[in-house]
Amino acid sequence: MTKRRVPKAYRHPDLDDRLRRDRTVLEARLTSAARRQGVPTPVVRDVDVPEGTLVLRTVGDADLQAALSAERARDVGRHLAAIHEAGFVHGDPTTRNVRVDGERTYLIDFGLGYYTDDAEDFAMDLHVFERSVEGTADDPDPLREAFEAAYADRGDDAVLGRLRSVEGRGRYQ
Repeated sequence: MTKRRVPKAYRHPDLDDRLRRDRTVLEARLTSAARRQGVPTPVVRDVDVPEGTLVLRTVGDADLQAALSAERARDVGRHLAAIHEAGFVHGDPTTRNVRVDGERTYLIDFGLGYYTDDAEDFAMDLHVFERSVEGTADDPDPLREAFEAAYADRGDDAVLGRLRSVEGRGRYQ
C-alpha cells in the first residue's frame, strides 16, 4: 500500500515541503516504534521523504468498524496502552484506523501521532477511540468496557482518570 502526501496549493511551498517531510518521517518512525512495542502494525517497506510517500505492507481484511467485537476492542486497549507506555500517541485511533483479520488487530495510520508524556494527550487517544465506537456500534457500552478494562490492565490509571475529565467537558459531549 502506498500512502502519498500530496502538496497543498493553499500552503506556502516551503512550509508545505517541511510539513510533508516531517509528517512522513514521523509517521514512519511511530509505525515502526509501535511495532517494536509488540503492537501489530504494517511493516514500513520504503520512505521517500522528498515525495512524502510511504510504502507499507497491507494488513488485515477489513476495517474494525466492519468487524467490531469486545475482543478486538480489548486488543485496541492493549495496543494503545503499549504505545502510551513508550511515550507516544496514535493521534487518530478510530475504527477506520484499525484493521483486522481472523487473528490480529492492527493499528494503522500514525499520521497524526506524536511523542508526549502528557496524560491529557493519552486520554484524548482513548476518547477518540471511544467516540468512534459510539458512532459505529449499535451497543457500544460493552465494547467501551472491554476497551477500558484492557487499557487498565497495562496502562496508567491516571490516564483513565483524565479520560473521565475529558468526557465531562462540554465540547466533547
